[in-house]
Amino acid sequence: MTDPPPPAAPERLIGGVVAFEEGGRLQSAIDSLLAQRLPDRAEWEELRIVVGRDDEPTATVARECAARDRRVVVVYEAQRRGKSAAIAEILDRGGGDYFVLLNGDAEAAPGAVADLVTMARSLPRRPCGVMGRPMPSMDRIDVYTTALEILWAYHHRFHELVPSNDRAPHLSDELLLLSAAEHPHLPSGIVNDGAYLAFSIHEASGSLGYAPTAHVRVAIPRTWIDHLRQRRRILWGHLQARDTFGQSPGTFALYAAHHPAWALRVMREEASQRRRGFRATLLLVAGELLAMVAATCDRGLGRNSHEVWTRVALSPQ
Repeated sequence: MTDPPPPAAPERLIGGVVAFEEGGRLQSAIDSLLAQRLPDRAEWEELRIVVGRDDEPTATVARECAARDRRVVVVYEAQRRGKSAAIAEILDRGGGDYFVLLNGDAEAAPGAVADLVTMARSLPRRPCGVMGRPMPSMDRIDVYTTALEILWAYHHRFHELVPSNDRAPHLSDELLLLSAAEHPHLPSGIVNDGAYLAFSIHEASGSLGYAPTAHVRVAIPRTWIDHLRQRRRILWGHLQARDTFGQSPGTFALYAAHHPAWALRVMREEASQRRRGFRATLLLVAGELLAMVAATCDRGLGRNSHEVWTRVALSPQ
């Protein structure tokens, strides 16, 4: 009789949260990760929180979380250099089998990390990246918040139909899993880190995936003007990725330009499902056009202020 094979070693997860002027939101983000029920053979090894030394309110929350759970490690930045540099602090310290990155103003829904890990296990190649599904966290319902709900619905419909692949590399960074083995290096100054990582994984012949059941609740800008500022920065980041890799990241807007009949059907369906849906769609489209014009002008004029972002006011969660 032969001895049974030894049990497989557990897969070690390294959590990562970048926090800037988050306050109590950081506590919710960390708790949402530590409270996850993980799949078999997966366990948290460490949760790294990157904060600036001059952001004392956020650093205080991070230290309190570390005092309560030994797996939480606070990483201080002497000087704020932007989100990509902060994420690099998490990745370049190595360890683990997977990194699970969560925005400091977001919360991973129960079961989200398990769904990411399950999807990653099914992907054929390494390195790999798997993104979750962002869901806006709204404190009211009006034309503006409905427009943002529709925006994220477009995001879901596109990635559900066209998984990130050779034609449309892209990863959302609100909740993102990366394989630790051969993970891409993320340089400073990158605005859309999800797009950069997706292109890097694609160029390394890795795999990209979307886990639509891995919900992550994201805070939304408090006002329409704050939303336009945020979108201007995001679209500037898309232009930066295009200039870097010679190809635009996969987005609903890019796909719609080549498949207008599909896009119009999706827009009609999403608008008809919501009160004020058609007014919200018009507001959303107008805002995207304004933000793209502003981002294009910024890029053409060589403005790099988006690399170290200015915090916009967020609605209460």
